[in-house]
Amino acid sequence: MKGREPFSEGSDHRHGNNSGVFRGVSGSELAILTNEELEPLFAREFDALCRSGKVVRLRLSAVQAWAVLGMIQLALSHPKNNGRMAKIARNVAMLLEATVAMTPALAEVARRGWRREAEQDESDDGGLRDDV
Repeated sequence: MKGREPFSEGSDHRHGNNSGVFRGVSGSELAILTNEELEPLFAREFDALCRSGKVVRLRLSAVQAWAVLGMIQLALSHPKNNGRMAKIARNVAMLLEATVAMTPALAEVARRGWRREAEQDESDDGGLRDDV
């Protein structure tokens, strides 16, 4: 893998469309890499993504946005999910909440979704409670 650039500019590797995408590395070669071998490739490419300043715009139905909000809230309730990516996800979820929780009942249910995260910190049972 030394000296190879896994993704070319403008490549489309989002959906496993690997034909003609990689310089010197096939999709099957990437698939068999160990996590340790893949990590530096990912780190370099993710760093470039962060520096790119690229803005992603999505069109979601209100129901899709609500579902993503709930899934992010659930993911954030995991006690080990507390790093930089969790902060980014929380900000996205708060934007979604401000967009779709526009009535009193929707706002209350969204608020309670954040409560799961707070209760996780206080719970003895790993946050697996029946009353949440």
